[in-house]
Amino acid sequence: MSAQPDETQIEALFGGEESAGEEAAPGWVHDTMLRFDAELGSERLTADEVPGLRDGAVVVLDRAVDDPIELLVNGTPYGTGRLPLGDDEWAVLIEEIAPQNEEAAAEADESSQEEMETDSVDESVDDTEGSD
Repeated sequence: MSAQPDETQIEALFGGEESAGEEAAPGWVHDTMLRFDAELGSERLTADEVPGLRDGAVVVLDRAVDDPIELLVNGTPYGTGRLPLGDDEWAVLIEEIAPQNEEAAAEADESSQEEMETDSVDESVDDTEGSD
């Protein structure tokens, strides 16, 4: 059975507080829209079964109630989480980020840092060329 999130976690989810250790990303990242999906489970139905679905039909999914849900970003597995109880809103409590996503984030941060250093060097070269 999963533990319910504590007050601090729920406040962070619904209250909009930034998590500790969150670092600023390059400006263009903030404007990029990504699709974030939380998949509760799935079931395969035949083409003959789908038209038979009616209001009130129950489709049993492949996960138990206390199983973690899959988190996807732009259709790519990103991690797992839980659905905490909230004030009339759905939310996701992220429990684990997939290791490949943590590595990708670290690589992107390094790449961004290198790009900023290169831009800084390019600007100083431009300044010295104009002073001849």
